[in-house]
Amino acid sequence: MDIWQLGIVLAKLGVYLGTASILGGGWVLAITHNIRCNAKTETLQYQSMILKYMCYFAILGLISSILAVFMQVGSLSQAGLVGMLDPVMAEFVLQSTLGDVAIGRLLLFVAALLFFLYVFKQNKPISSLVCVLLLTSLAIGFGYTFTLTGHVNHLEVGYRLVLATHIVFGLSWVGALWPLSKAFVHMTTMALYDAMHQFGRSAVYPVMILIIGGATIAWQLVTPISGLLTTAYGFTLLLK
Repeated sequence: MDIWQLGIVLAKLGVYLGTASILGGGWVLAITHNIRCNAKTETLQYQSMILKYMCYFAILGLISSILAVFMQVGSLSQAGLVGMLDPVMAEFVLQSTLGDVAIGRLLLFVAALLFFLYVFKQNKPISSLVCVLLLTSLAIGFGYTFTLTGHVNHLEVGYRLVLATHIVFGLSWVGALWPLSKAFVHMTTMALYDAMHQFGRSAVYPVMILIIGGATIAWQLVTPISGLLTTAYGFTLLLK
């Protein structure tokens, strides 16, 4: 793995972390609107903390989306660090699917950040309906970008939609873990019980879809199915 491949991997990681934090944070915000708190201040403080978490990682995702383009340009030009600024290769990357994906994700991160800034100015608990609408819009947007690149873009549209759904739910689950862990610190016992109960109820169907979607994609990508145990790709897929 050369420096450009490493840079591309790290940029992708930044995008995934940003996406996971926005989707997972939005999920937790949606379920904490109606919890039993001693005062609205408790909810507001907890939601503000989650918004900051989402904000920081949205910035990481935004920067990573930009770096991904520069890394792709540098990888193609093979002219050292200066190669990242090669106008010919930059135009080639931006006009390709990789460019469409990078620009799409960049716009999604910017839109999320603008919304977070608006909410901070309001300085009041966020409506669960607003959270659901935001989360759904971002999930559809980010999910669509995952259908455009990678070794699965040769699959039929239906399977790519399954893949997008699988990735979105997986990232949302991971991104929700840190905000949920902070609930143990910031919430009273009754409020914590409500938050965990609502999260458990809201996670039932996403987890089912996550498992079914993953199995469906694995079945499509590895043929025969015994390849899951006999090939390096299949083993890596099982590990994931």
